[in-house]
Amino acid sequence: MITYIYLGIALIVFVSTLYNLIFKEEKLADQINAGMILIPLLLRILLIK
Repeated sequence: MITYIYLGIALIVFVSTLYNLIFKEEKLADQINAGMILIPLLLRILLIK
């Protein structure tokens, strides 16, 4: 049960970061930073350690 809650929180953070990357960030450096955040979140959502 706790795993599903954790995955839900990770998914919410992933989606909000992806939205921020696509629609709000204009500088290339900020887009790269957002992309670097997405990689570990995606791995956690897929349960890859």
